[in-house]
Amino acid sequence: MIQVFILLAAGIFGIALGLIISLMRLKREQRFDEYQPQNMSIEPVFPAVINFDSQTFTANELAFLKKIIQLNELRLPVSGDEFRKIFNLAKLNNQSQRIQVNTILKNINLKLFFIYGIEEGIKRVSTEDDKRKKCYFIKVDLIRSGIAKSIH
Repeated sequence: MIQVFILLAAGIFGIALGLIISLMRLKREQRFDEYQPQNMSIEPVFPAVINFDSQTFTANELAFLKKIIQLNELRLPVSGDEFRKIFNLAKLNNQSQRIQVNTILKNINLKLFFIYGIEEGIKRVSTEDDKRKKCYFIKVDLIRSGIAKSIH
């Protein structure tokens, strides 16, 4: 008899707990619905035309951006050799070149982030032939945001 009573009490407790949880979930959903906009319409956002002048980017950075956009239209990356050629890094030793390349790339990405709000606009990727060699791509989001029109 006690076993039946315990089983019955456990069943009632389980049903009550289930009802409480479902009521709490229902209240939470109702509160969430209160904060949803009723008449939500999506309006197109047009990016502002940014002047790419010498105050924002150096001449070498502008040359690199033009080159990477030009090669992006052909679906080609900028090679590490071209990058070093644009920024005149061939005279430095390998360690100094790596440091300079990382610094330049961080600066360009930071400036592009402040202008367009896209993180890592220029992406460094290892080449298929040799993993030690790098090539550089521009993110599609930057192309969509109108950088090609702004920079020419």
